[in-house]
Amino acid sequence: MRDTTIQTDTENLIMLLGAGFSIPAGMPSTETITDCILTETEIYKADDSFRQGKSPIPGQYEQALTIRQCVTWLKRQVEDYYGGANRRKANYEDIYYMASQLFDSMLGNYDNPTLLRLERAFSAFVKQNIGEDSGTPPTKRYPVNLAWEVTKYIRDLVCSFLNNPPKDTEYIDGLLGQMCDARLEFGRKRMDVFTLNHDTVLEHYFEQKGIKYSDGFERNAHEFRKWDPTSFENNQTDVGLFKLHGSVNWQSCYQSSRLEPDLYWADAISSTLPFTDRNTQGMDRQNSHGPLMLLGTFNKILDYQNEVFTELHYQFYQSLKFSNRMVICGYGFGDKGINTRIIEWIKGNPSRRLVIVNGNYAELLRNARQAIKRDLPLWRKHGRAGILQKCIQSTSWQEVRECFEKLH
Repeated sequence: MRDTTIQTDTENLIMLLGAGFSIPAGMPSTETITDCILTETEIYKADDSFRQGKSPIPGQYEQALTIRQCVTWLKRQVEDYYGGANRRKANYEDIYYMASQLFDSMLGNYDNPTLLRLERAFSAFVKQNIGEDSGTPPTKRYPVNLAWEVTKYIRDLVCSFLNNPPKDTEYIDGLLGQMCDARLEFGRKRMDVFTLNHDTVLEHYFEQKGIKYSDGFERNAHEFRKWDPTSFENNQTDVGLFKLHGSVNWQSCYQSSRLEPDLYWADAISSTLPFTDRNTQGMDRQNSHGPLMLLGTFNKILDYQNEVFTELHYQFYQSLKFSNRMVICGYGFGDKGINTRIIEWIKGNPSRRLVIVNGNYAELLRNARQAIKRDLPLWRKHGRAGILQKCIQSTSWQEVRECFEKLH
């Protein structure tokens, strides 16, 4: 358990990172990933996973093309919804959310009468444009299966696009690196970094710089590291790394017995071995659910209560409770659950201050959720939040610190 003797008036500092933080490292943007998911032709399915590249067996592209038809149809439905004054293009998170809602409703996981017309429209689209199930025997659940396959298609491809080593991490030195060095000024031996990113940019950076970090998985020399949340209590680490939306190198594995808990592990980021050949200490990877990542929009809020995410979001809650300073970088304020945490944190103590590093404040405000559009200008007016309008590559800790000092 975290030491609860820490006083709330100490200037403890935490950092929250979004997708924009990883773009300078060569990670693709949300828009780029969406375009690839919709237009990439060399995608095939093998071993129950969708993969990018040339298929080793002719004819394996057909299933991916079928799923892409469904993705395109769902994209049109999303953009019809956003066709009014707040017009915007649909991205893969929107499409994933819609597909997961369809699947959960059609399967009966979540009752949602408002989706009945959409279910019928999707089933009609499948029957008219894709046809009946060609399986033997054919199943009446074909549209349900296709909705599930859409979520797998998006998940597998997002993992493929993000599961690459960063091209550059030196830009991290100026802000996060210096913040880690200065952490003792804020009463903490450990710097807590919360990220919504699935990539491993931070892990590569920490290992390159020799920075010790705890990420919720046991530390060992193997390819395979089991989930061990007690590692967050390790006082010998410099950084606590909390990946609130999961990671491309995390996996979950179900047990043969329904009475046994699922198991979770993280692969070493330095591994160059094929997925199925890595050392799993006897674990059968055939039972893997695939990469443990949260995708979509509003469905994530439900997923925050599942699996390892309960512990991660508890850690976020606890860290916010005992922190009076927060730096946010690369986050567009599109996650309603995370936004609620930030709003409640600001309101919870008048001494709390927030600095946002973003190169375009007007665009940030335009694309943020409604609650942030309403509250952020008010926070700025009353000296509770500051905006540092710079890109991450040219931002230093000294500039962030000066921004905090100007807040009253």
